[in-house]
Amino acid sequence: MKTIAGSLLLAGSLMLGGRQDVGPSVTVSGLSPSFIQYTYVSDTNGTSSATITSPSISIGPDELIVVYCHSATTDNDTSGLPTVPVTANYNGSSFTVTGVYGTVTYNDGQMNYLYLGSGTPNTTSTFTCTPNSSSGYQGMVVLEFATPGATLNTSSINAATSANSFTTSAFSTTAAPTLNVFCMGGTGENGAFAAGEIAGVPATLVGVDQPYLTSDAMIGCEWNTSSGLISSGTGSMSNGMTTSWVGALASFTY
Repeated sequence: MKTIAGSLLLAGSLMLGGRQDVGPSVTVSGLSPSFIQYTYVSDTNGTSSATITSPSISIGPDELIVVYCHSATTDNDTSGLPTVPVTANYNGSSFTVTGVYGTVTYNDGQMNYLYLGSGTPNTTSTFTCTPNSSSGYQGMVVLEFATPGATLNTSSINAATSANSFTTSAFSTTAAPTLNVFCMGGTGENGAFAAGEIAGVPATLVGVDQPYLTSDAMIGCEWNTSSGLISSGTGSMSNGMTTSWVGALASFTY
């Protein structure tokens, strides 16, 4: 299996296996969320694998980790990723967002998250995605945010076929402010992602399963924040490739 993995700071410095710390960790209580970095495992193509594992990254207190896993098999796979939690080697724990997954012909996607509270020590961790059965076209994007809190508020899933853009089903939040994350995945790496909107506000592309945000990729992730309640909002993103897409969106109150 040929799997390319790495980690990228939003500022553009390519890092393999971790983030470039610029000083001691600080408590972010009362501050707005900020994006730190992403890491990834690129598309395994047609090579079937039982599991994929990300590079190790540095994690610490007051951080939200979001992991999006994608897989596809050679038939209509409706039992690939859903119900299988992501495993982190941090304290040997597993974590998942129940129901934040989607499925469409040849594609499965699942979003998972872990919030590290203020008492969390600085450490490192890898993240492992495990389909219910061996699968080809697996990929993963791990996003790391600094935030004073992250309680799952709501989620939305959807699938699109024969399209080069994706819009989730409508969602509403019950508390504010929120940190909103949307990821989508397809089959193959024939197009570059472009950020869209989440709840009518422009989003920022922050992670793909390749070393550069401008690369042709199979998975793309974006985020933004909302200061007020969201009513019947949607998430959107586009890609240069027309294919079947599946995706998941989650809003976290902070």
